[in-house]
Amino acid sequence: MRSDARRNRELIVASALRMLSGYGADVPMERIAREAGVAVGTIYRHFPDRQALLLGIATDALRDLLAFSRVATDAEGPRGPVLTGIVGHCMGLPLALVKSLAEAPVVSPELTHLQGEFDDVLRLTVTTAQEEGALRRDLSPDEIVDLIQVMVCRPGARFDDPMTRVMLDGLRPPAGSRPN
Repeated sequence: MRSDARRNRELIVASALRMLSGYGADVPMERIAREAGVAVGTIYRHFPDRQALLLGIATDALRDLLAFSRVATDAEGPRGPVLTGIVGHCMGLPLALVKSLAEAPVVSPELTHLQGEFDDVLRLTVTTAQEEGALRRDLSPDEIVDLIQVMVCRPGARFDDPMTRVMLDGLRPPAGSRPN
């Protein structure tokens, strides 16, 4: 892809994210184009329709999250802070959109594959954190992954909001519990 085309695509995606978060999924493509500083035809050259634009945004978000998670889990050290870092990174991504597209009647195979890979990385991180005593052990790794998805895949999720704080606090091991 030419550098100007890549730049336009990045502008479109960034503008679409801002517009979608402010106005919802029905924001007109013309408004996204105006926000990006491109002609509406430029959007349609990159994304043939709204669904393709949404899918592109969701796929880019999952690729970003997977890359971040792999780097974070490759680092040395305890997994508890790694898991918190992954949750924090999730908050900057449109994961509510990813979740809605993953639950659509027709699901993108690439989106499904990326989601599965991320879930695997997250599950391994959770398992290791439990073994280290950083997470409660009365929940299975799959249950914790499900809880994390509820936490981060909702509109308006922030790292400092009450739901996130309560859920992260609830995943800590009970006072007085000891690691294996």
